[in-house]
Amino acid sequence: MKKILFGLFAVAMLAACSKDNDSGTPNNNSSETTIATQLSSGTWDVHYFVYNTDQTKAYSNYSFVFKKDSTLIVTDLGKSFNGGWYTTKRLDGSVQVSITIASLTSIQLLNNDWKVAANSGTLITLKDYENDNNAELHLKKR
Repeated sequence: MKKILFGLFAVAMLAACSKDNDSGTPNNNSSETTIATQLSSGTWDVHYFVYNTDQTKAYSNYSFVFKKDSTLIVTDLGKSFNGGWYTTKRLDGSVQVSITIASLTSIQLLNNDWKVAANSGTLITLKDYENDNNAELHLKKR
């Protein structure tokens, strides 16, 4: 009888334990689909940019229009640059935003596979974790 009661107690305890949400379901603000939808709606400005050193002032006039067809238009004081972009889920479960801009100017520093570090819906923080340049890009929605 003690074994049966102990077994029932053990089963009840296991059933009562709540499991953390480790199902792999991403946070609503950081899923691949959410990031892609947010980026492709509206215009985004460079709010903060570090590439080895703070480059924010030099890039503060850059605006991005991420189109749903994966094309990208970047403007800077009347100059326009074409490019492409896409989102993908990384092996670690995070979301990556890949940006490629066709230009031989300093805008090439923005060409990267950026990992989404934070997303408030109107401010997306992107970081480069794979290179030693300490690159970080914050895009703010207008």
